[in-house]
Amino acid sequence: MKIANHCRKFNKLVCTTLTLISAILIAGLGKLSEANNNTALAQENIPVSGSGDAQLQPIL
Repeated sequence: MKIANHCRKFNKLVCTTLTLISAILIAGLGKLSEANNNTALAQENIPVSGSGDAQLQPIL
């Protein structure tokens, strides 16, 4: 009985540790993705006239 109880505690410790590591990795990947998506247009590249982007005119 002592061995079975010890295995349960060990399995619980392993599962808890893996869960914490996974949560840390997911949070880190989220921050990395957020940093990569932070692309703002420079002020001179923002269209003022409302006519749209010249590169999209053939599509329109």
